[in-house]
Parts: sequence; C-alpha cells; structure tokens
Amino acid sequence: MTSVEIRPVTGGVDTHLDEHTAAVVDGNGGALEVASFPASAAGYQALHDWMARFGSIARVGVEGTGA
Repeated sequence: MTSVEIRPVTGGVDTHLDEHTAAVVDGNGGALEVASFPASAAGYQALHDWMARFGSIARVGVEGTGA
C-alpha cells in the first residue's frame, strides 16, 4: 500500500476591484504557482479549489484593496 503525505501550503492573495491574484508557497517558502481569479463568488470558489490542489491549506494572507 502506498502512503501519500498531504503537505501544508500557505496562500497569499492580492485583491483588486475585478480580479484577485493569488500565490501558493510550500512549507519552505518556495513558490508553487501564481494565478488570477475573478472577484466574484465563483472566482472565490475557484481560487480556493486551486489552492487546495497543492495540499492542505494551513493559512492564507490577504492584502486588502485599501492597503
């Protein structure tokens, strides 16, 4: 039987009016991928699903539009 380890990942999101840009990094801080998603309910779900493909989401930091 093969054992698969689910690694924890951290996400970061830079928010904008129409589109949010997100990044996922591994436990060592290595960038895994960057992608953009629409600022809508469907876009938020797609962003979450995309992040979860890389592993167990440990935490996500979000930069607000007013920052």
